[in-house]
Amino acid sequence: MGDEMLDFFGVYLSRHQDARFLFVTPDKPDSIRAAATARGIDPERLIIRAASREEVPQLMSAADLGIFFIEPVFSKTASSPTKMGEMLALGLPLVTNGGVGDVEALVNDLGCGVAIHEFNEASYAAALDRLAALPGSALQRRERALPLFDVNLGVDRYDAIYRRLSG
Repeated sequence: MGDEMLDFFGVYLSRHQDARFLFVTPDKPDSIRAAATARGIDPERLIIRAASREEVPQLMSAADLGIFFIEPVFSKTASSPTKMGEMLALGLPLVTNGGVGDVEALVNDLGCGVAIHEFNEASYAAALDRLAALPGSALQRRERALPLFDVNLGVDRYDAIYRRLSG
């Protein structure tokens, strides 16, 4: 949902004139730049990088917030986006949308961001207002998320379930 994320960035940019939008994507930069231009966003405000899995954390650590919109279709009902865990590991506050797995519940329960339900300027502005009012630091957001996203903890929990089931 790159178009909607660019629309959100347009609202963000109206409040933060020096902002830049980092896209970590294998997609072709020209199509992203063209979509930005169509929205009146200077393509120079975009940083578009393809990255290996190892490079993603370093790139994302430059961000002030994380954003991802995923089309809320049936196949995403039981989905959990990896990018959410990556962003929370860095303590980034999140802007996302509801209707994708447990993303909205996690964002609300952890107090680490906001989930929107409509893709329009008013919804984006309200999300920015709510985001600005979130308490806590990056470290606090990371610490709240860690018990839910820690790989070793997940392995231990799965192991305990399998051991219990196998008798």
